[in-house]
Amino acid sequence: MSGTGLTTKTALFTILLTLLTLSTVLLALLSFSGYRAAINHLADQQTQALMTASRLVQQSESMVASSALLLLADTHASRRRAVFEITDRSEWIGRLTDALQQYRNHDRHFAELTQARFALAENLQHLDTLVGERINLLGRLEQAPAGDELPALRQLEQRLRQGVEINRRLSRDLSVAVGFHIHDIRNGILNTVAQLNTDIERRERQLLLIAAAALLMVVITVVYIHRTIVHRILALQRAISHERPRPEYVVVQGRDEISDMARSVRNYIEKIGKNEARILNMNQKLHFMANHDALTGLYNRHHFEHHVQALRLRAPDSHLCLAMVDIDFFKSINDRFGHDAGDRVLTQVAATFISVLPPSTLVARFGGEEFAILFTGTSAEQARQALEHLRGQLAGTPLEPHDLRVTLSGGLACDYRPADIGLALKAADTALYQAKHQGRNRIVLASPLHTA
Repeated sequence: MSGTGLTTKTALFTILLTLLTLSTVLLALLSFSGYRAAINHLADQQTQALMTASRLVQQSESMVASSALLLLADTHASRRRAVFEITDRSEWIGRLTDALQQYRNHDRHFAELTQARFALAENLQHLDTLVGERINLLGRLEQAPAGDELPALRQLEQRLRQGVEINRRLSRDLSVAVGFHIHDIRNGILNTVAQLNTDIERRERQLLLIAAAALLMVVITVVYIHRTIVHRILALQRAISHERPRPEYVVVQGRDEISDMARSVRNYIEKIGKNEARILNMNQKLHFMANHDALTGLYNRHHFEHHVQALRLRAPDSHLCLAMVDIDFFKSINDRFGHDAGDRVLTQVAATFISVLPPSTLVARFGGEEFAILFTGTSAEQARQALEHLRGQLAGTPLEPHDLRVTLSGGLACDYRPADIGLALKAADTALYQAKHQGRNRIVLASPLHTA
């Protein structure tokens, strides 16, 4: 079964990164939602409450100014205008007080504000009555002064001063009550802002932690991908980039997709190596068969000619000795003992050639029982002695089957250059026939080649 570890691990890393990213986005959205709610609360309630309280203070101060106009009134018309202003300010104070109480319905200090408001309104009504009496009294004094009305006027003025003092005290109490709410509202705004800042700092830390975790996960993912994917793929690439890759170059680790691929590549390289070895072995066999005689294992005529051609190019001025030898009366061996026996004789003769002749000598079977022996770097006498030793060794050694004894006849041609190999073959062949006519089992040296 193919490994799936790499896919699973990659999927897990992807899921973790996705969860971290979604957590970051969700936390940011929640933070923005909380900030928006806090800002709306500040704008819709506390700010409006602060503005209402400030307007309430303004109306209270205007009430004091209107009461001053009431005290200065010398006619009923001016008194009514002052009373109209006072009534209007009182209504505004009432509406603003109700509005402020709606914004701050949980506050327990509204009793003092309400009490000061109603007490101020009652005192203003009392002042209005006193001012009306004063206007009437002054009117009677203008028409018919009387001695008993002056004490009444002084007493009325005394009551008015007391009423004004009470009015100032009530106005101050109202301002103090409203000021308390203004202070409390401002503290609430500051507390909300401080809480908002604290929450922002907390969310920032959370976002930083999540971002750090996401960054760490990215680093881990990159390192994981490099170690488990890139590094292994590069190692696999290096292994197969050799001119002749070998199976041990391919390292197989784990049971994931890359290890499956590496295992397949290694198996493929092993198969290629086996096929190459098989092909190389076949090529070696074909090369051997193309250049060697199938029966004796000696070189064949094709290789002999190719070797001479190579000498012609490599050492055109070298001196060669060429011998043509053949087994005496070989046809009679085939006739008497069969071709199998003849083949065994040929293989034993070839083995004797290899064991007796110098290693630098090239021996080739030209066909049937005829062989060509090429000496390089050897004088004519050395070549003749090597052939005589070969002839004597073979003549004195019984061969299988039937303890057969065979002899050789040969012709030797020396001092030829590679370019004159055709002449050397002809001369050696002529000397071989001379050896046959002279009674066989002998080596005949051909006449030297004379060149200008």
